[in-house]
Amino acid sequence: MLAPLALVLAASKSSPGLFSKARGLARVTTYFGAMLALAATLTMHGAKAELAENQISLGRDLAPLADLLKEENTILVNGERAHVATTTTHDSLETVLDRFSASCASNASPLSDAWKTVPEQNRADARDAIAAIATTKQITNDEGTVACIARGANSKASFIDAARDFAKSGDFGSIGQLRYVYAKRGSDGTTFVMTAWTDDSFSMRALTPQNGADAAGDDSAIAPRPKNSQRLLSAGVAGAPFAVRAYRTSDNAESVLGFYETSMQASGWSCVSPDGLAGEMRTCSKDGTQVSIVTRAIENGQTMVSVSEVRS
Repeated sequence: MLAPLALVLAASKSSPGLFSKARGLARVTTYFGAMLALAATLTMHGAKAELAENQISLGRDLAPLADLLKEENTILVNGERAHVATTTTHDSLETVLDRFSASCASNASPLSDAWKTVPEQNRADARDAIAAIATTKQITNDEGTVACIARGANSKASFIDAARDFAKSGDFGSIGQLRYVYAKRGSDGTTFVMTAWTDDSFSMRALTPQNGADAAGDDSAIAPRPKNSQRLLSAGVAGAPFAVRAYRTSDNAESVLGFYETSMQASGWSCVSPDGLAGEMRTCSKDGTQVSIVTRAIENGQTMVSVSEVRS
């Protein structure tokens, strides 16, 4: 999940306005993937500090998307569904976060009881470590976040049952739903609120395609996929004018960029190489739509390719 994000960030340095929406989408994808993986594998060391630090940063990155993310929006990540919504309330920042924390606590997932499965002499440490993942809260003077894993319709009765079912199916819904809220105090006394959450079913296996198979999802309808490639990521917001896809190919960057420049221009697109990035990136535009192709060499002579599109 991190490699596609890095490519989108590289593109944003040359065209910050164009790729702000794609960057925000990539942050959503990465955060969901990282937190779900962390919770599912119970990798607890330092988790509370790391998640709390990232939660505020994520909210700041997502806030500029508010003009597009009205009411409820569905995010598609490799065919899996998550949701983002925005609103403004007269409740205070503290009230918003306290209400969300209370909802998490009253609807705790089986993960909150995982500490009971460890030897008694280690239970105190285990309880603290698991609490660091089950609910995290961060607040500053004018903004704050809460994230938790709440019980869902498919959550199992006990952590042992949930862990067994997750190991068998790869569906995080066996444990619960990921919930996230970012709130920011406004100068007019109102509070801006952005929430994100997963459904009762969310396949972790869809986030990590294996054995050369394409990840679920789709390819762009306006830009070709790289030759000799495997699709790793297909992410977008239903009904919104932007999407991010990532591929791994055996072709080198020069071949990839040459292929896109030739094929896109043949279809009437105008393509340019941003200053200093001729060997890494192409930006193509046509009829108010812009597509960015960003490449990065990886192991075994392969190339990671990100294809981001933004429609006006």
